[in-house]
Amino acid sequence: MTEGIEMNKIKRISSTILAVILMMATLTGCGANELGYYKLLTEPSNLTEYNFESKISFELGQQLADKAYNLDLIFEGVANSEDLNSLYMDANILMNLNKTKLKNKVNLKIADNKVYVSKNVLGAFLEVTEVLGKMDDSYIVNEKVVEELYNNNLKDVDYILLADLETLYKDVLYKGTTNIQYTKINDIGRDYLNKIFNGFDSKIFKKTSNGYAMELDVDGVLSFAENLLDYIYENKETVFDETVKYLEELHSLINLDEITEEDMELFIEELKDLRQDFFDGINVALFFIRSEDVKGKLDFIKGSKISSEIQKEGKSYISNANFEMVFKNERIYNITSESKITPANVEVARFTGKAIKGDEFEKLYNEIEDRINPIEGLKISWFQGDEFANAYKIRALEGNEELSLQPYAMREGRMYLPLSYVSETLGEEVEWDDLNHKAYIVRGTEKIDMTGIIVNSKTMVKIRDFEKLGYEIEYETGGLYSIATIKKTTK
Repeated sequence: MTEGIEMNKIKRISSTILAVILMMATLTGCGANELGYYKLLTEPSNLTEYNFESKISFELGQQLADKAYNLDLIFEGVANSEDLNSLYMDANILMNLNKTKLKNKVNLKIADNKVYVSKNVLGAFLEVTEVLGKMDDSYIVNEKVVEELYNNNLKDVDYILLADLETLYKDVLYKGTTNIQYTKINDIGRDYLNKIFNGFDSKIFKKTSNGYAMELDVDGVLSFAENLLDYIYENKETVFDETVKYLEELHSLINLDEITEEDMELFIEELKDLRQDFFDGINVALFFIRSEDVKGKLDFIKGSKISSEIQKEGKSYISNANFEMVFKNERIYNITSESKITPANVEVARFTGKAIKGDEFEKLYNEIEDRINPIEGLKISWFQGDEFANAYKIRALEGNEELSLQPYAMREGRMYLPLSYVSETLGEEVEWDDLNHKAYIVRGTEKIDMTGIIVNSKTMVKIRDFEKLGYEIEYETGGLYSIATIKKTTK
């Protein structure tokens, strides 16, 4: 087994993966309508070149916010996925917020194995803040930073580079890298459903004139869950064995660099060991779903429902979905989506335009934010025995924010943190004396010795050592949980 893939991790994730696969698969079943729905649903994924249009609408009730909000996201574009390891997409995104149409049209590109977003995503953000009106300090700071970036620092830039997909392709590769291989993935998924749910009728899907539709409310979910669990329990041996076989077939088509054949064999063996746990879990779930008070416990979301419809018109695939959440007879939110995919000839184009790398953009953003809303200290919290501590930057206007996990060490009851992280966060300059294994904070001509201990090749220093730099240190300890605060003095 390769380094980093630990046996106990495999044990923890095995049952979870099994449960997720079954949950996704059993949303369909294998009646005539279920198979028709699944087939029509997966047909668009076999297209390699296509146009797409999509609209997603969010309605947020004032029960979750100070007032109701409405947001429409409209996507229009083209894509080419002939080579799954070198995708191409060119899409425009429009937004409507509270019935106000935003002027900034955002362009999203995937080209040359990189993901780009046009810089006017920042302009769209500024429009959003204008429509929403007065907000808290954090949004005001963000608005000021984005405004300066947009109007000054990015004048000669067209796009922001969000991600380099080469790193992803190193971890996940489709063996064969063609759409035919992707079709095989769909095929074995459909065969898997046929084998484990042959004859199971979910009673959820119905045939429409050009396709299929489904709808579920709270009562329907309970009824479906009981029928499904009943079926799985009666066919538990087949369901379990076919699921293991499906995972093995899936692995044969997808290459994960971090998981070797030996790793996969161990994973499958661990999965097989969970056979009785799976059977027992289904039995417990059946007992729970049939208990008298289950239905009553869901009365508070009665009225919630989910619906979906997919149809084919000519060469186009059209799908609509809706999810409505009701809490104590009041609608909390509603999400609807409409999409259309049509086969088309899409020529792959190289990226043109001037882009700023994501890390350079982040550095610019942080520099402006530190000037507008300076860091005044650090708040560190940790549980005894944890490998990492929670570190929060304390800013003038925003309080605690920007959580990051930092390694720490305890020696004789004293807490040590990485010198490089603390000094960089607080704006201190560090000088390293590698020859004598010492570290200093430099302030003008003054050098303050901050030599601590070395842990995993990192120089760690006591939090209390920052008192000699003029910082205020505060500690709060309660049992296994502790908090330490490093604050700049106002002198």
